[in-house]
Amino acid sequence: MSAARTGLAPAEVARLLDNLQGLPAVAVGSGLFVAGHILGVVLLGIALWRGRIIPAWAGIALIASQPLHAIFAAALPNAALDGLAWGLTAVGFAAAAPAVARGRDGSAR
Repeated sequence: MSAARTGLAPAEVARLLDNLQGLPAVAVGSGLFVAGHILGVVLLGIALWRGRIIPAWAGIALIASQPLHAIFAAALPNAALDGLAWGLTAVGFAAAAPAVARGRDGSAR
């Protein structure tokens, strides 16, 4: 957005972004972010399920959601199915929210 505000033509902005994505630091950082958010939600789903914080179905929803997101966002791009994958994440987090808000001792935080 800043590049466009400075008067760069859309083609120049696209070229700038392509060049930025080609930088090793940006590629490594992006790769770590993607791997971290996918693995993180899977591990969170496992922990919440195994800890009996959430029902099994909610844990399974979290565990499945981000690998499905990776598939439908990158490997086999499909916006509708990717949206459904994110919906699974939302459903899993919605199931976890009341339990997390209650805390370990069962009292409201």
